[in-house]
Amino acid sequence: MSRSISIWHTKNERDINVDVGNRDLFGTQRSSKQFWSLELLQDLGILELSKLGKIDPIYFSGHLQLSVLEKEIRILENNKDEIDFNRELVDRWVENLRFCFDTLIETTPNDSTPNLMIG
Repeated sequence: MSRSISIWHTKNERDINVDVGNRDLFGTQRSSKQFWSLELLQDLGILELSKLGKIDPIYFSGHLQLSVLEKEIRILENNKDEIDFNRELVDRWVENLRFCFDTLIETTPNDSTPNLMIG
């Protein structure tokens, strides 16, 4: 079983999915749980994404939650070299997460609610 990222925005109680092609991949359940369970991630301040070490799925909805997600993505990007895990996987997951986040922000109209789910 694998994990993936889904993005959409909601307007007038209607969900509008945003296609990200194959940039939605987020690892297998096992490898993803191992990664997100790393104690270092919480030490760095990655608290919301670290929940993926225990639960599935997790959601970020609205601009406030997405600002938290962006902060955690930035922490990952700035500290990838210190994370003791498969480098290729970490690079791909962080790149896919950044791509999906940026695509969501760019495609969500001002009068809509952005949503991102990992699961």
